[in-house]
Amino acid sequence: MLRAAWEMADMVEVLPFSEGEINEAVASNPAVEHLYVYLLDGSDIRQQFDGLIRTYTGRDRMVLGANEIYLLCHESIRDSKLATSLGKLKVSLTARNWKTISKLYEITRE
Repeated sequence: MLRAAWEMADMVEVLPFSEGEINEAVASNPAVEHLYVYLLDGSDIRQQFDGLIRTYTGRDRMVLGANEIYLLCHESIRDSKLATSLGKLKVSLTARNWKTISKLYEITRE
């Protein structure tokens, strides 16, 4: 999935999790990545996404953005039932951790 420089800027600037929420997740397991962005192919998935969120009861959090899904895991993404449930969405997507997104954003600003 390709993104223009302005889309990368929007993605970084509207991060839906507070620094406190991110720090809390990191404190639960400092050895793994906790923040991910799933880039969507442009499909409208609001109904699918809402249904998926309604059935989840764990600590991980997921927020639908303009054309991406933000995921904050308290443990490894490999153990996240919320991350696993994204496979149920009928849409093409690809995940990147926040460090990669931040680096790509910095490259677009050069």
